[in-house]
Amino acid sequence: MKSLTLRSLPYLVILLCSVLIMGANPFKGETVAPTDILVNYPGWQNLHFDLQTRHPNRSDMLDARLPRWIQAKRALRDGELPIWNPYPVNGIPGLQWLPAAILTPAFGVFAAIGNDAAGYYFALLTNLLIAGVGTYLLLFALTRNRLAATFGALVFAFNGFHAAWFFWAHITSSIKRVFDLMKDFGTSKSTKIDSIFDSLLVPR
Repeated sequence: MKSLTLRSLPYLVILLCSVLIMGANPFKGETVAPTDILVNYPGWQNLHFDLQTRHPNRSDMLDARLPRWIQAKRALRDGELPIWNPYPVNGIPGLQWLPAAILTPAFGVFAAIGNDAAGYYFALLTNLLIAGVGTYLLLFALTRNRLAATFGALVFAFNGFHAAWFFWAHITSSIKRVFDLMKDFGTSKSTKIDSIFDSLLVPR
C-alpha cells in the first residue's frame, strides 16, 4: 500500500497543481477565459481597463477558436464528420485543418462533455495533465528520482510558452515533443542524455 501511494503521489500533485493553476470551478459554471479575467489582475491596473468579467464561457480571444470546436462537436453529435464548417463566409475547413486542433485529446474531451464551458475547462486541463504526466514519466525514466521528476514535470507543464499559448493549438505541438523524446529515449541504443537533447534541435 505504501509503495502504491508513493507511486501515485506525483500524479496527484500534478493534478492538484493543474487544477489550482486553472483557477476556475467548472461545477459552478466557471471556465477559463484569457482577456476579460486577465485585465482584472493588479498588474494590469496601470492600463486603466474598465472591464468587468463577463460570462465565463466567452471572451474576445476565444471567439476565434470556440466556434470551430462547437461546430465540430455539434456535427459529431449529429452523426456527421466535421470536415467543413459552413458558417464563416464561404466556409472553412474542419478537422483536417490542423491549427484548429480538432484531432487532439483535448478536443475529444471537449466533444464528450455536453456543456461547452465545462468541456473547454476539462479540455485545457487535459493538455496540462498530458504535459505534466508525460514529462514526469520521461524524467523519472532518466533519473529514477520521483521528486526531481515531479518538479521537472511541473516546470514544463506551467512554462511561459504554455502560459502564452494556453488557449491555442501551439500547446499541442509542445506537449507532443515530450512523447517524441520518450520515443527517442526508448528506442536509442545509447542511454546518453545527449541523444535526447539532440532531438530538441532536429525538427521532425
